[in-house]
Parts: sequence; structure tokens; C-alpha cells
Amino acid sequence: MELGMQLVLLIIFGIVGFITDKIWGVNPYKIFSDIGAAIFIISLAFFILPAAISPDAAVKSVENLTKFFVESLPSIIIGDVAGTVVSKITERW
Repeated sequence: MELGMQLVLLIIFGIVGFITDKIWGVNPYKIFSDIGAAIFIISLAFFILPAAISPDAAVKSVENLTKFFVESLPSIIIGDVAGTVVSKITERW
């Protein structure tokens, strides 16, 4: 997905989540952060477990782990920017 479109969607998601929290008391941020943490831990296990089995796999695991985080970095930064924008929009409520 294009980064500009991702920024717009994340801002919309943040505003909808804020409204959902205020109207129904359901905190979608907590739900998605728990899901994200679980996915992150499973991803790390996917890269690290082969390294525990053989030393050759450890070298490949480090390469794969680095590639995974470098490819995810633009999306992480866009998510932080979107969170900052939404916090500025909703700070008065």
C-alpha cells in the first residue's frame, strides 16, 4: 500500500477509534495493541527458533530479522505520524 494512503487510513482509523471509545467505552487501541504485540512475538519466534537449532540458521535468521524490520520501518514511521496527528485533533476532548 502506498504510504500516503496508509497515512490517511491510519488517521481515519484513529479518529473512528477515538469516537468508538467515547461513545461505547470500547478501547480499540488496547485491542489492536494486544493483537500487534502477539503478532510481533510470533514473528520474533519465527525468526529466532531456527537459530536455536543450528548455527548456520542463526546467521540466516539475523539477516531475515534485519530485513523484516527495515522493510517495516516506513510503515512504523507513518503510524507514529498518524498517531501524532490524531492526538492533536482529539486533544481537546
